[in-house]
Amino acid sequence: MKRLFTFLSFLFIVSLISAQNKPDNYCGYTGKSEWLIQYQKDKHSNPSVSNRSGAITWLPLQIHVVGDDNGNGYFQPRNILDALCTLNEDFEDSDIRFYLKDDFNYLNNTDWFVHNFGNGRDMMRQNNVDNAVNAYIVEDPAGNCGYYSPGPDALAIAKNCSGKDDHTFSHEVGHYLSLPHPFVGWEGETPERGVNAPEFINGREVEKVDRSNCYQAGDGFCDTDADYLSARWTCNGDSRSSQIYLDPNGEEVSADGTLYMSYANDGCSNRFSEEQMDAMHANINDERRDLLLNPSPLPAIDPNATITLNTPDPSVIGTTEALLDWEPVPNATYYLIQVALVPNMSLVIDQGIVKGTSFLASNLMEGRPHYWRIRPFNEFNFCGDYSQIASFRAMADVTSVNDLKELADFKLAPQPVGSNEQLTISFLASQAQHYKLRMMDLNGKTVQTDQLDAFQGQVQHQMNINNAHPGLYFLEISNEAGERMVRKVMVGR
Repeated sequence: MKRLFTFLSFLFIVSLISAQNKPDNYCGYTGKSEWLIQYQKDKHSNPSVSNRSGAITWLPLQIHVVGDDNGNGYFQPRNILDALCTLNEDFEDSDIRFYLKDDFNYLNNTDWFVHNFGNGRDMMRQNNVDNAVNAYIVEDPAGNCGYYSPGPDALAIAKNCSGKDDHTFSHEVGHYLSLPHPFVGWEGETPERGVNAPEFINGREVEKVDRSNCYQAGDGFCDTDADYLSARWTCNGDSRSSQIYLDPNGEEVSADGTLYMSYANDGCSNRFSEEQMDAMHANINDERRDLLLNPSPLPAIDPNATITLNTPDPSVIGTTEALLDWEPVPNATYYLIQVALVPNMSLVIDQGIVKGTSFLASNLMEGRPHYWRIRPFNEFNFCGDYSQIASFRAMADVTSVNDLKELADFKLAPQPVGSNEQLTISFLASQAQHYKLRMMDLNGKTVQTDQLDAFQGQVQHQMNINNAHPGLYFLEISNEAGERMVRKVMVGR
């Protein structure tokens, strides 16, 4: 088992309850790139040229999950999967998809968790991965829901703006792939009602409703409507802005809320325009060629696949830990595991993402029933369902499992121990006794055994670790009466 992520959840639940609303400022990115300006000039002179083949273009994505200095505040793994699922769904019509280049990268830094633009740039420059879209999920990205930073070339996204029905992620990836806001020039400005808009705003030509200047004004796309709204707004029943303004010719301007690149609320947005999609493909094939790694996509998890959870044996459950395992699910390379105290899974006390089919659940509560489920996924598919919920009870009396009364001050060192080193077992024995030692992997398979004859008093025994693969193991110590205890052993390289 490779455990990629786990954390104590009570404090996180409290943080969810006290979470602030979404930032008022949606996005910290402004303007248009020089690449896009030149592309639109070329496109205007030769509009028949297309960069879209109809085949899916897969782009590698590196997710960086940021917490504070103490490792608190991480975005929940289930929410990351939901955000990735939404991202790929939003890009479905564009024939662009995203896959995980590597495991989630967890960073502990309070100055990055809540940051200004300067600290954000430092975060990105220090942690960006080559040949990938780098996205950082933080508490507060410089007071915005998110932003794209062209210098270090990465995205920062607020946790509160990354829910299942949010489109901030897609909006910022749009910026990464060259798309501007449709209201270019109006950043920080509010148009005056009932008065014709000026011909220029902040040095940029104001787009007209009749599209006569659509290639050089606004966002430069002629299939997106004129938009002067640079603050978050709610659409009406027609997915347009209720605020009506006048363009330079006196024509009424009502912004289109269906565009992901607008500042309409998330419930309004559902598309990129055709010209926007063409531009993103052109940008990938030109500026972003380093992202074209030609991966071999894995099939999605069959929603009808049987997921078998193996109920743990109470005889090997401690007061605070239990080894959970399940049968492999076809096409799955990762599993999200959740352990909760209530059957509706609303009070999660431990969770994590692993490669492999077992998980050491921690933070269990003695004598209480616990409920657990898994969610299989792979690098290319994030939208799978959870398994059914299974349950187990942490034992109230674990003396026979976790303690041998005749032993005191029991220690294992070093931790971790090298795969070809000796593990030192030391304790104070109240009587002479013969012990059997058995080291097991996380599936309960015995990997090696040993014998230990102890005399009364201080005992120290060397146990050879013979070519064990790096990872977590259990060492079982049993006496002649069949009593036993189990301790964890971490094997390093």
